[in-house]
This record gives sequence, C-alpha cells and structure tokens, in this order.
Amino acid sequence: MKAFGDCWKADDTSLYLHRIQTHCHQHPSLKLLHALPHVSEHPTRIRVLEFRTNGITEVEIDRIRDLEEYWSNLGLRTNSHGDEKQDTETNRPHVKGRLYLIEDISLPYISSLGSHFNIDPRFFVEYLKFDPDRTQNFLSGYHTMRRLSSLRSKFHHATFVYHEIRTFEGTAPRREEYEILTRNNVRRLVTTVDHHTGQFTGLVRRNLGMWWRNASLKHPHSKEHDDDDSTPWNAVILIDPPMTPHLLIKPWSSTIYTPISCPNAGYLDGYLDFSPWTHNPLTSTSSFPSSTTIPNHGPYDYASTTAYQTHSMLLDISHYWRQNSTSSSYTSALRNPRASFLFAHRILASHWNLQLEYLVSVVSDLEKGLLKFEQMDAHPRAERIQQEVRQLRLLLSDVNAWRRRLFFYLEQVEWNVEAVSPCLLPRKSGDTDRQELERDYDVTAAALSDFTTIRTHLLLTTKRIQSLLPVVMGAFSLLEAQHSVLKADLTIRLSSVALVFVPLSFTASLLSMSDEFMPGRSLFWVYFVVSGPLILALFWWAFWVQIGRVERGVLGWCGGEARGRNKEE
Repeated sequence: MKAFGDCWKADDTSLYLHRIQTHCHQHPSLKLLHALPHVSEHPTRIRVLEFRTNGITEVEIDRIRDLEEYWSNLGLRTNSHGDEKQDTETNRPHVKGRLYLIEDISLPYISSLGSHFNIDPRFFVEYLKFDPDRTQNFLSGYHTMRRLSSLRSKFHHATFVYHEIRTFEGTAPRREEYEILTRNNVRRLVTTVDHHTGQFTGLVRRNLGMWWRNASLKHPHSKEHDDDDSTPWNAVILIDPPMTPHLLIKPWSSTIYTPISCPNAGYLDGYLDFSPWTHNPLTSTSSFPSSTTIPNHGPYDYASTTAYQTHSMLLDISHYWRQNSTSSSYTSALRNPRASFLFAHRILASHWNLQLEYLVSVVSDLEKGLLKFEQMDAHPRAERIQQEVRQLRLLLSDVNAWRRRLFFYLEQVEWNVEAVSPCLLPRKSGDTDRQELERDYDVTAAALSDFTTIRTHLLLTTKRIQSLLPVVMGAFSLLEAQHSVLKADLTIRLSSVALVFVPLSFTASLLSMSDEFMPGRSLFWVYFVVSGPLILALFWWAFWVQIGRVERGVLGWCGGEARGRNKEE
C-alpha cells in the first residue's frame, strides 16, 4: 500500500492541485488549499541558499519561470519518490543541500514545488490555514489538522505559530467592530488593541512552515561512499511577508472586505537581534539587513523614503546564514537539512520574546489601573464612586480579554514545543562519529530550550493576569458597599424631611373639616398647637427609641463580652 505522500507526483505541475481534489474525502483540510487568492502587487519571492563545502551561495528567484529554469540548469530529475538524482550536476560541485526560503507563496508556486519535490500537500495547508486556538475560524471554513503525537516523527514537515506586534501611528479599526486581514496572498488576522490613551497596537497572527528531505545515496548498493556519492538534501521554509500599511477590513455583519491604509511600525523596533558582538563594531554592517524603508504604494519598491521600517524574515534568515553562522552550525547543516532551520527557530523564539515584553507591559499597565483605586479617599463622594466604577468595569473587561488571549498564546507555544520535536536531530545513531552527533543535537535542541523557557515565562504572566481578576472584583464589591452607604445616608436625610411635613399635612387634613381652622380665622392657631407636638413626638420615636434600641443592643453585647473575659481571667 502506498504512503499518503507517495501519490502526489505528476509530470505536469497543473495536475498537482487536481490530484489533491481526489483525496479531499480522506483529508478534508485539503479543501482549504483552493481558497488562496493571488494578489498581483504582492508577488512571491524565493531565495535559494546552496550549502557548499566551501560556503553558502544565494540564488534570487522572483518568477516561476526562473525557478523552473534553475531546476533545469541543475540537470536534476526525480524518481518516483521525489528524490533528486544528479545526472549532470558537474557545474555545481560540493553542494550538500539547498534551503528554499519562500515568502508569500501563491497557488502556482505550490503546484510547482509540490510537483517537483513530491511534497505532502498537508504541509502547504497547515502553513496557510492552521490555527491551534481557532480564533480565526470557528463554525465554518476550517478542518482539523492536529496530528497524533505518536506519529509526529513520521512526518517531514512542521508548522509553527507566532505573532508580529505592530504599533499604529494613529487610530486603527477596532477588532470588536471589524475583521481585519493583511492584504497578501496569505492573509493573516490582525487583532487591534485600544489602550485607551489614544494609542493602538496590533497582533498579526502568523504561521511558519518547514519541510525537509534528507540526502540520499546515488549508489545505495555500493560498499564505498565518498562525499560526492549522495544527492543534496532539500528543505523549504514558508515565510509570511513583511507587514505593510495595506489592510482589508470587513464589518462582522457584512461579507465584503474594504481595502484601507493604516500606517504602522514594529513594536520596539522589531525582535531582538541575536548575532554575536563584533570585534570592530564601527566597521560592521547592520544586524538587520532587511530593515529598510518601504513606501506606502507598494511593498517592494525601495525608491521612496516616506514610509515605515520593516523586517523581512526571508532576508534575515539568508543574512544570518551567510554572515553570522558558526562553524559547528554550518557543519551540522551540511549533514542534515533540519539543522538549516536554526535561524528560523531563533527568529521565531525572538518574536515570542518580544511578545512576552509586550504582555508584561500590558499586565503592568493593568496593575497601574488599580493604583487610582488604592489612592482614593476613604469617604468618596457619589460622583467619584460612579467614576471609579466605570473605570473598574473597563479594567475588568481588559483583564478578562487578556486572560483569554494568554491562554490562547499558551496553547500556541505548547504547539510550537510539540512541533519542534520532529525537527530535532537524534542524539543516538548508528554513525561512528559520536562527537559530531552530539554537536548536531546541541544545534537543533537549542530551539526546544528556547520555546520551553518562553512557555515558563508565559505561564508566570498568565498567573499575574489571573491574580488581577479577584482584586478587581473585590474593588467592585467595596465600591458598591460604599455607594450603598451613601444611598442609606440620603434616605435618612429624606426621612428627616418627611418627619416634618407629614405631621403638617396630617394636621391640615384633619382641621380642614371645619372652616374655623382656615388661615385668617379665629381657630387657625390650633393648627400649630397640634402639629408641633406631633413633630416632636415623631422625632423622639425615630431618633430616640429606634436608635437607642440599637445602641442599647450594642452596649449590651459589648458588656457581655467584657464579663465573659473577666470570668476567664
């Protein structure tokens, strides 16, 4: 019986997507592959890093025709399993592997890559649509993609999730009112956050896909093998494009998206650079070669200088491999394609580190919101209490929203920890060079250590945000109690007024039965003689009898407690 990944090879690249349709009944998630739009102003970009024994060379590809020409110039053909067979690759000696960096992939490139390398189409589907917490899709337009943990090692692809934090220069559409998407071939959800200070931030939900195929021997039945007796390994990293000001918004009650322009920039200037410090920093180049000025009218036209700063993961990975790789990481990458994901893993972890900085700032800002309540007067006025209640309700809404989001982020980091496991090189193997195996394992296991540490810190942040919830609820209860006291005091005042006017009204009604008691008549003085004692009697009953009863009860309870303590002594 054929494996699932063995049935996708087709001579014509257009047949790749057609063959996928015949397997949608077995894997419904493949239906999502045909919903990918093609935005002409956002072309797919490809960089091929060729890992040679004497260094790394980069090949730039911007069209499918260039990609097909690149493959034809290599003189490669593929067997029934999609493995490359080198027939005439004499013009490119000592190539150990090729890493394909693909930014903003579209359907034509999916067909070409899938057909050429015989790639399992679930790799493309997971990159395009996978959502571990399903905040983007709920009841429709989604199919399960979770794999059994016991079968992860059987797959040669992995999908990672992360967020890109952005700050908006002005106002931004609110997430509560609109669905906000990036305007690319691969559209990503944007969650805007109003910090109630006129500032907006946004979290762009992103995926990153990795696929690899190990090197294979040209002559597997030969007893002697040298360095040139194997075909190069191949690896693919699917990357989201840089963020641009071009967005698509749609009211939740509508089905039509409207393009808008919303200038934005990276939060804290983007993720932290992890390259080593140079001996002569004055002559060194920029840590981020992709940090460049992007014009508002197009994502890749570098002629204008009136726009915002951005980082391209495609250019960063290429730069790190060609400029900042160590001998151990480079040697490991020559032997195994999974080691070529080193800098992609580090960039992912750096994005999550930046998100931790963002979340810690958010939680600290929420904690500062309680300071105003702590500094409030012991006996505030009713207007101040109402103002504090409104602020606490807003704070409660923010705390509850971030509490939900933090659990979403924990789910995503947990997925990354599970996804990184198939990318690790084994510590033990039949290879005789145990030292090289240990070094290769250390290079790939660093990603697992990074994500595990991020998960630990995210758990601490989650506990901080959860600890705010009972504090806010307690503040609500205290303010409500103070408000009730003020209402009771007002009721007492109104009752005091009533104690004056009720006897007057009663006396007026009683004496109105005879005209002699009317104002100006001879017996009008009786009105005051009767009303005065009634008012005094009511005041005596209200304030002496009732309040005195409470005081006598309190004094009696206190005296009983004192007598009890004296008996114990």
